[in-house]
Amino acid sequence: EFRRVLFRSLRLSIFGCLVAVVVALRAAEVAPESLAARVILVVGAVGDPEFAPDFDAQIAAWTTTCATARANLTVVGREGDGEAVADRDRLRRLLESEAREGREELWLVLIGHGTFDGRDAKLNLRGPDVSAAELAEWLKPFKRPLAVVHTTSSSAPFIGKLATPGRVIVSATRSGNEHNYARFGKFFAEALADARSDLDHDGQVSLLESFLSRSEEHTSELQSRQYLVCRLLLEK
Repeated sequence: EFRRVLFRSLRLSIFGCLVAVVVALRAAEVAPESLAARVILVVGAVGDPEFAPDFDAQIAAWTTTCATARANLTVVGREGDGEAVADRDRLRRLLESEAREGREELWLVLIGHGTFDGRDAKLNLRGPDVSAAELAEWLKPFKRPLAVVHTTSSSAPFIGKLATPGRVIVSATRSGNEHNYARFGKFFAEALADARSDLDHDGQVSLLESFLSRSEEHTSELQSRQYLVCRLLLEK
């Protein structure tokens, strides 16, 4: 089966996570290969080894989801350290090689660590980091359906830089000042890959369903780690 992106006009804030628009993956008839969704998964620098299992779990979940949906997945940031091209430049070149228009959905998923100095938000990569302003410039020519799922700390400032009509922007934080490691990505990725997340049994898993299906599990872990747990807020 082939799954395609549906854009819906909702905003969701849950556990400090912000979603500009809800996306659903809908089961449909097999589509032409040219319409298969394109997913670029950008894996940032791991930093402390304690975060490595969380990174691996997210990558595995996205790989499973893309395989099920027959999406075309490319992973940036897992190549050998001896690579001549920095991860930032590889991402830029991949985006430059993508079609600017068309019906094929492009998903850009960012996992890892983020920073914000009060002015610039960045995704930490091996080698040079990439800023929200740089990514906005690289994505500016795109007129095709585009979703950016940013799961790192301090990711909220990317929303203002990247948001345009027809795009989906997901942030793991509600502000750039949330500097602690964001654990949203693991829960979200695993829920998106789990058929049990289809809460209304309509053959699709939306971002909202992904959040809600794992909200209790997420809350329990945050409470067990004595993290601040925010209430669910849904705004139409």
